[in-house]
Amino acid sequence: MRDLGSCSVPMMELWVVHDSSLHAWRLGYCRMELEINNVIMVQILNGESIMLTDNELVVRIKGLMSRSWDVKISHVRREANMVVVVTC
Repeated sequence: MRDLGSCSVPMMELWVVHDSSLHAWRLGYCRMELEINNVIMVQILNGESIMLTDNELVVRIKGLMSRSWDVKISHVRREANMVVVVTC
């Protein structure tokens, strides 16, 4: 749980991605699939967009994603989005 105060929905989504990824890494998972319903956020995190490239939180998330594990980020409809992790 994190108190973000007043922030935008995209920023809140980034914090969810960051904290979920960090938690999965700390638990020792070797693979993670993030299904996100915001196509722009998927493009940003997959490096397909130059938006927010200098945002500290995006940089931290990309650092987590580049660690020695398999991470897949894809777009899904809002009704179907979730985080899936697999133990090694």
